[in-house]
Amino acid sequence: MVRRRGRGKSEEVTSACGLRLIVALALLGILVSCEKETAGEAPLAGPAYADADSAYTAYNNKDYPAAEAKTREAIALRPDVVRLHLLLIDALVAEEKLDEADAAASQALSRFKDDPALLEAQRRVRDQIVYKKKAEALNVAEQGFKEYDEKDYTGAVRDAHRAIELDPLKSSYRVLLVNALIATEDFDEANREVSEGLTKISDDPDLLDRRRAIGEQIAAKEAARIATQAFEAAEAAYKAFAQRDYATAVKEAQEAVNLEPSNSSYRELLEKSEKALKHPVARETVAERYARQGYAASARGDQAQASEDFKSALQRRLPTRIQTRNVQIALADAQLGDGKPQSALDTLEPFGDAAVYDVAVRRGAALQALKRSPEALESFSTAYNTARTPDERASSLSSEVVLLADLGKKNEARARFDQALASGELQTLPPAQIASLALTVGNGEVAAQYYALTRDTGQLKGRAALDAGYVAMHRAHDKEAIDYFQRAIDAHRAGQLALDPQEVFAIRRQVADLSRTWGAIASLTYSKAGAGPGAPFIPTAGNSLQPGVELYWRPFGYLDGHYIDIFSGPSKRHTHRMAHRELRPRRVLSDCG
Repeated sequence: MVRRRGRGKSEEVTSACGLRLIVALALLGILVSCEKETAGEAPLAGPAYADADSAYTAYNNKDYPAAEAKTREAIALRPDVVRLHLLLIDALVAEEKLDEADAAASQALSRFKDDPALLEAQRRVRDQIVYKKKAEALNVAEQGFKEYDEKDYTGAVRDAHRAIELDPLKSSYRVLLVNALIATEDFDEANREVSEGLTKISDDPDLLDRRRAIGEQIAAKEAARIATQAFEAAEAAYKAFAQRDYATAVKEAQEAVNLEPSNSSYRELLEKSEKALKHPVARETVAERYARQGYAASARGDQAQASEDFKSALQRRLPTRIQTRNVQIALADAQLGDGKPQSALDTLEPFGDAAVYDVAVRRGAALQALKRSPEALESFSTAYNTARTPDERASSLSSEVVLLADLGKKNEARARFDQALASGELQTLPPAQIASLALTVGNGEVAAQYYALTRDTGQLKGRAALDAGYVAMHRAHDKEAIDYFQRAIDAHRAGQLALDPQEVFAIRRQVADLSRTWGAIASLTYSKAGAGPGAPFIPTAGNSLQPGVELYWRPFGYLDGHYIDIFSGPSKRHTHRMAHRELRPRRVLSDCG
């Protein structure tokens, strides 16, 4: 009934709307009653009702073990009631018995085919099982990453395997496993894990990158093995030659050449041994013996010993002028390799200003090391003009470009580089060296192209990855920069790139800055607060502690530090800010990526 006031008295009006409301409520009551007693399900009564009531009471009181026990008793008496099965599932979930809850749902569905409520309950249970496994996998993987950083690769392999069992589709766990296996040099197992991972996560870029890395590692290991065998054979040939056992010298020198055909010193040794075998040479002089020892020391990388041996050979006078000249050149090389450029310059002094490549290029290197750049530039120019091969011309030309840049002649260096690149004079250099030269003269576009070529051919190594990252970052190619920086970190972890902790932290921070697209900045402001003059009933001073939170969104990426953050907070709807390297001082409590 609806009452309405009118002209001093109350008037009762029964509206058509009110009648419809009454009818609707009646129908709703019937539907609720029908829902409680579904088709084929008799009302609960007797012991079953008592058990069910106790189960619901226990559940509401959060006594889940009791709720589970009483629900099972009720189901034993009335297995035809869907609500009891749902209650059992809920109780088991509350007890964190997720596998038992899933089994209970499956058992109930075997009786109540395609029941919507049971299907939904089982879906929720299985979602929780997946979530729990993923959370457990994350904890295990974090321990694995920590072990990897501490060089406990065995522990990292163990925990990575466990994380993959719990969450087989997480790429980073498989990459952790593969990196740990690479660190232990178990390349076959690492390759097998990459293949298995790609069957689960097809075309994953990180796993594909690891496959390339494994191939490079295997190739490098094989190359090192061959180089070691070749050096051992060559050393045996040198010893046999010194003992005038020319047949053995030929045999060992041939083995060295077979293993490393591109090594010119091994070919020369073979030719010399074959010549001596056919026409035995006169007895070796003391000077020649020292020269031979010097070449052997230089070949094994002991430049200090090579220098001493070459000096001894020159002091005792070698039989021919050509031998003397060759030993002088070799001595200069050894001194440069031993970090003694002034000694190398002194060794080259007898040649005067001879305009020949092998003297000019070494003089230029020594002068460059001594920071005598104008003189070094002149020597490298002479070397370029007297070069006999494309390799010699490219090498001396690259040195010219670097020195021009060092002398502050950036425009001239850029023009020299661009001209040489266009003419093809630099094409005999490795792509990484061309990229470095382009970076030196400020040609970022060419540097980026050649760093990409180096990366794609698997030749990007050492600090070149860092240089490539900074080039990509300055060109606002954030994803490329992140890839290069991560390669550098991977190389550091694998022991291929020496970085101090400060550098590693800076690189990781740079990756975080490049990856960040949003975040939150919280601050606490503590200050004196008070009213101004003319407010006699308000305290004149006090202390104020004011919290503040701002959310920001970085829509255009890092933009080489010229990024734009769009802020949103309680005091500012939308604030645009252009930042370059530094932000206004604040205490940052939270910063998200």
